[in-house]
Amino acid sequence: MEIRLLFLFMIFFSCNIDNKKDVLNKLEGQWFIDEIKYNGVSYKDYLYSNVLVLKEDSKISIPETLHFEKDKTSTWEVSIIENRIMLSIKSSNLAFKDNYNLTFMIDNKERRAMVLKSDSIYIKAHKFMLNHDNW
Repeated sequence: MEIRLLFLFMIFFSCNIDNKKDVLNKLEGQWFIDEIKYNGVSYKDYLYSNVLVLKEDSKISIPETLHFEKDKTSTWEVSIIENRIMLSIKSSNLAFKDNYNLTFMIDNKERRAMVLKSDSIYIKAHKFMLNHDNW
């Protein structure tokens, strides 16, 4: 029984998710969208720009698309549920509005990157102007 508790304790404290503040520090900033799929189909050619900007005040700048005008009221929120990072984007732009599973990674070009996945949307983006102290 003690071994199981020790094992669970080690798993709990060895996670990459230290706390919500660390996640927020990693997320805030400019992200270049490398790939975006909506219902399994590439949506990148419909973007007028490929930059997401997540700001400290929960505002997010989402690129205008062929199908959706710029929504200056878009917001984002992070939650950690059962050791999974969840990112919620609220916007009138349906190509981005959703609740995502969020994972951080180093991509094949050794850039700091994130992957957002929901039931209908997949986004892979890398960080621009990275403050390495916050990563």
